[in-house]
Amino acid sequence: MNKELYDRVWGHEAYRQVAPGEFHADKFLSLANPDSRVIDFGSGTGRGAMKISRKAPVLALDFSDLAMDAEVRKIEGIEFRRHDLREPIGDHAKYGFCTDVMEHIAPEDVDTVLRNIFDAADNVFLAISTTKDHFGQVLVGEPLHLTVESPYWWHDKLTTMGVNVGWSAYDHDCAVFYCGKEFYIEANDVRAQGSLNIE
Repeated sequence: MNKELYDRVWGHEAYRQVAPGEFHADKFLSLANPDSRVIDFGSGTGRGAMKISRKAPVLALDFSDLAMDAEVRKIEGIEFRRHDLREPIGDHAKYGFCTDVMEHIAPEDVDTVLRNIFDAADNVFLAISTTKDHFGQVLVGEPLHLTVESPYWWHDKLTTMGVNVGWSAYDHDCAVFYCGKEFYIEANDVRAQGSLNIE
């Protein structure tokens, strides 16, 4: 994974046509109902961030300066920063949004990137492709999806890292999770909502 490769990829208009973040933004908004800034990890074209910005301000991070659509850059409420997710974010928000990113991460970097994401946001919506990509070989002569795993593999990866998955959905080519701190149950919550079934 390198910046030069993705600068080349984003230079192809065909690659820009489909923006998974745009597709998943409505589900994120319905689950999270964000009341404060959202970090979009790997914002791509920014069309997902554009939808989210109607509800909350967005910090959009991407590996390539060329990814974001020109019209999205002009939208008030969206701040763009170039950032490699393999490095600590250096910022924090209550909400995170990450679509069409994790499958592009090399297997040896997956844990690092997930840790950086969950260090930077309390509750994160993840949409991860579970199939090989169609564009890499055609556009740049190499695959772009480097970690292609099943939804169950990704679920186990998250829970093994201590991430609490509160909601998930799978289909033939995508695994979607909403997870984070808001799904942890404190001992006081258990006492308030239940009672002991033994003396």
